[in-house]
Formats: sequence, C-alpha cells, structure tokens
Amino acid sequence: MSRFIGARIGIAVCTCCLAWNSLTTTYGQTILFHGAGEDATSGADSAVLSHLQGRFGEPNVTYMQGEMAASDGSSADGFDLVIISSTLGSGSVRNKYADTTVGLMNWEQALMRQAAGEFNMSVGGRTLGSETQIEIVDPSHPIAAGLSGLVTVYSSPQTNSYGRDGLAPGATLIAQGVTDSTDLAIFAADVGDALLGDGSVGSPATAPGRRVMFFLEDEGFDDLTPEGLALFDAAVDWTVVPEPSSIALAVFGLVAMLGLGRLRRFRS
Repeated sequence: MSRFIGARIGIAVCTCCLAWNSLTTTYGQTILFHGAGEDATSGADSAVLSHLQGRFGEPNVTYMQGEMAASDGSSADGFDLVIISSTLGSGSVRNKYADTTVGLMNWEQALMRQAAGEFNMSVGGRTLGSETQIEIVDPSHPIAAGLSGLVTVYSSPQTNSYGRDGLAPGATLIAQGVTDSTDLAIFAADVGDALLGDGSVGSPATAPGRRVMFFLEDEGFDDLTPEGLALFDAAVDWTVVPEPSSIALAVFGLVAMLGLGRLRRFRS
C-alpha cells in the first residue's frame, strides 16, 4: 500500500511541477527579433532566428527588419522581448525602444551608449576584433549561467560589441573584456534600476523594462562555444521570462490542491 501512496504522491508532485514548468516556460514568451535585412540573411541572424525558434517555438518568434519598426515603439506591443542584432544600422531603431517596458536584449554597440534614443546603459561603446574570451565578474547572476572567471566564448577569433567608459549606476556588470578590462561584455539592468538618462522622453533615468547588453557582433553567433551559447540562452531567459502573475500562481495552486485532493481520497 505504501508503494501506491508513494506513487500517488509522485504523480501529484509531477503534475504540479509540469504545470509550473508550463506556466513559467510558455506564459507570455514571445520575441521580436530585429536585424538588417528584409529577412534574416545578414551576418548570423538566420542562425540566431533558428535557434530562438527552436527554443521558443516558431510561432512565438517574429523577425522584422529594424527600419520597419514603428517609430513610436509600438512594434514591441504584444511581445515580451525585443532582440536587436548588430547587423542593422543603429539609426534604424534609435528613438524607438528606449522607453518600452518590454524586455530588451541588444548587441549593437552604438545603442548601448548614453544618448537620447539609446539605452543609456554605458557611457560609450565600441567593437574590438580578434576576441575569443571574456571574463565573468559576477558569477552569481543568472546570466552568468553558472560560469566564472575566464570563459572561451568563441572557437576562433571574432569581433565583440562592448560598452565602454563607465556603466549606468544601477546596471550590473556580469562580464568584461579580456584584452581591456574596461570593456563591458555583458551587463544588465532590471526594472527600475538607474540608467544614465535624464528622465526625458527617449532618455529614461531608470530602466522601464529589463535590459541586457551582450557582446555579440554580426557573425559571432555562428562561432559560439557551448559556454558562449549558454551565456546567450541565459541572457535571453533572464530578459524574457516574466515574473509569475497572480493568475499563474492561482492556477498552480489549484493544480496542487487537485493533486493532493486525489491523494486524500485514495488514502481514505
């Protein structure tokens, strides 16, 4: 009898876990991906798009040429994450997403900087070639993917996008460059963290949504090591996954009660 009771407990727990996993992995996970071309043919954009669609489902990931994005940022409406590739010219999306409350992940260095219409995450930005490693300086952050110290992120030398010359006061530096430790390789801000803007339209003083600046540049995704890919996935996941809503928690609680209720009826 104890085996049957144990099995019922296991079923109840598994049911709850599956329900929770469903809520936290499918609830609102839709992505808008911006690159240079009319379709994802520039740099490694097609590989990035395929990877995202493989993880989140093809219907949940939409590609749009950067210059086609609405000037008022409304293209982000209905999505939980906007990803901006370095293949596009920064001017094609500048002034469009600085104020959006949607999560945003970017690797166009010219948009990382402190300026109106940009993301005000670092004072400056630059690209640097012949890079293979970065250094994790905050291994406790979820985006660090459990890695620490020097990490080989490319299997051959590539160009990186970096923040530069200082970080927004509320942003967290997760990884820095190796050639020059003042290069900012991965940095993030959570909702409400202090940025470098002045609070005017297009220059927010605090992050209206989660923000991640990442080190990729154009072709880099195609050459990521498993560790580099783990960092990429961790950055996407941290930025896109919404906090569990009260509705989600209520549904989870209901499933848990139903599972335990069945167990009690069986024991009685």
